[in-house]
Amino acid sequence: MPVVAIGELLVDWLSTEPGGDVFNASQFHRALGGNSANVAIGLHKLGTPVRLIAKTGNDFHAEFLQRKLSNIGMSGDYIVSDPQYPTAQCYMTTSADGEHEYRNWPRPHAADMLCPAEVPDSAFDGARFLHATGISFMAEPRRDAVQRALDIARERNIIVSFDGLFPTGRAAEAHELVESALYQTQLLKLNEHELKFWAGDPTPHTVLAAAQRVFERYNPIALFITQAERGSFVMTNKGVAECAAIPVQCVCGVGAGDAYIAGVLHILYQDFFDRDLLTLSVDDWHRVGMVGNLTGALATRFIDAHSGIPTGAELTAWLEKHAR
Repeated sequence: MPVVAIGELLVDWLSTEPGGDVFNASQFHRALGGNSANVAIGLHKLGTPVRLIAKTGNDFHAEFLQRKLSNIGMSGDYIVSDPQYPTAQCYMTTSADGEHEYRNWPRPHAADMLCPAEVPDSAFDGARFLHATGISFMAEPRRDAVQRALDIARERNIIVSFDGLFPTGRAAEAHELVESALYQTQLLKLNEHELKFWAGDPTPHTVLAAAQRVFERYNPIALFITQAERGSFVMTNKGVAECAAIPVQCVCGVGAGDAYIAGVLHILYQDFFDRDLLTLSVDDWHRVGMVGNLTGALATRFIDAHSGIPTGAELTAWLEKHAR
């Protein structure tokens, strides 16, 4: 019973020169990327079965992505190749204060052109979870493809995991479409910036108060708030699980949130597969959040989003070591 991930699959060009911008950076590391693709690869490395629904062009960039997936033994059965559009690419630079800037190119690209007809019912056969992201609602027809996946999940009682990441300055239509997805979500992940946006005005005085407002508005089973070097917390109807940060030597924070989600879905799949998630205790959610913290932290040891994610055996060994 797999996890289904739907969204972007693209080539990341990650600048290795902090403090620059896209106009003066000259050194880049090429990697496989894309929000949902990162989650899917993380799940695969951890040992949880996953199906990735995405679209590439039919060019050498697509071949690069196909080879990367093949090298780790991951299936591309639900990845569509379209010769009409080029494979998506994303250029990442890091400012002097550590903020990442992303520029997607070209427009339109294949990742944006995933359409509902390319989301087959068979991809959801036996699925336990569906994961999607707010960024997928920024372009048509992909937003309609993701909405079709959400509709199938609702019809089949598949648990929806959703990352609320999207460019908050974009048009009101995109805002409304992403918000409609939040109401369909059982596992909702936000960082603090996104939390502030979705909490709305007037801004609550504390992060917990903002989370409480979002939790009451969208009513997920669990709301995950990631706080970078301060760890994360999980809010549920049973209470709040505060999850301490895992200290590591950080090289790059790109994809840490995706790795966090991969860890969360993996441990829910492995340890709580037969449980009604509404019955999980605060202690259970603390374990889930700590695994997310671990996979997210370990991912930052490398410049790309998934080289640092452990295997399932490595994760188990770490958890056993620190449980003693």
